[in-house]
Amino acid sequence: MAFPQTLNPASPANTDSPKFGAAEIRNNKQFLLDVFGFPAAPTAINAPAFSIASSGVVTTAQPGFQFQPGTLGSPGFGFVGSSNTGLATTGPGALDVVVGGVRSAQFGQIANAVNYLHFYPNATGSGPIMQAEGADASVSLAINTKGPSGSLQLWTNGQPRWTVTGTGDLISPIPNSLDIGVGGFAPRDIWVGRDLYVAGTLRVDNGALTGVAQGMIVMANNIPVAWVNGGGVTVAGTGLYLSNTDQMVYQVPTQFNNHAFVFGGAVLTLLVAENSGGGLRFLGKSSADHAANANQVVIYWKDNGSGKGQLMARFPTGAAQQLAIEP
Repeated sequence: MAFPQTLNPASPANTDSPKFGAAEIRNNKQFLLDVFGFPAAPTAINAPAFSIASSGVVTTAQPGFQFQPGTLGSPGFGFVGSSNTGLATTGPGALDVVVGGVRSAQFGQIANAVNYLHFYPNATGSGPIMQAEGADASVSLAINTKGPSGSLQLWTNGQPRWTVTGTGDLISPIPNSLDIGVGGFAPRDIWVGRDLYVAGTLRVDNGALTGVAQGMIVMANNIPVAWVNGGGVTVAGTGLYLSNTDQMVYQVPTQFNNHAFVFGGAVLTLLVAENSGGGLRFLGKSSADHAANANQVVIYWKDNGSGKGQLMARFPTGAAQQLAIEP
């Protein structure tokens, strides 16, 4: 018996044999397929929705051609030798990638979507790329977790390096450093709108390895710790820093000309610049003499009981000494 070279269950009557009508032809062809499989050397397989040439190339695919939805255990589109691996649609608007009967990924549907992900391979020495694409000129990439305790982890070399918790904390589970503006890149700012907790050392433009302990803030020399003024801007020449000659410098620009020392909410003492020189101002009078501990001396401004001020010195032993009195 010679099998027909073209199998077409929908062919009209008398196409392959003049003896039978259309229904009989379809029944006989289906019987042959069920018993013997496909012909040994077919030239084509034709069905209402698609056509496949003998080389295995789909030459025609009608819009109506569809796979069964399938399940995770038996995907609608599978592979020979792995019946539970393939593609399935286990819910409306969802495409599941199934491996070994387990959902490995699911692609969902969003109405009027125009943006999407594009995955690129790369050449030797460069890693693959996951990139946001779409119709918008600028497309963001959102990675979301599930539940209040869900976290986002970044792994390298098989270990978790950084974790963003469900409350937004950035945590490194193993000792690491966060380097910004290093490795040949231009310096970068760090904007912190909440608490910054550093369990190790906070280094600013400094990579010292000796004399550094946990909990320290390590600054580069000649780099001041600066503050903003009432206008919300930093002022040049203001700050606290260590000089190249190992001097601790507390710098105030000339337009401010003083360092205020506040005690109990009141400014009591000023270090001032006076006529190109330095001075010390006492803004409040003491009502009694101060005590001095061993190996100490206290200089203070005292009311003499008559409204006059006395510049006094008190040593560990003996009575308080008057250095000068208000004329």
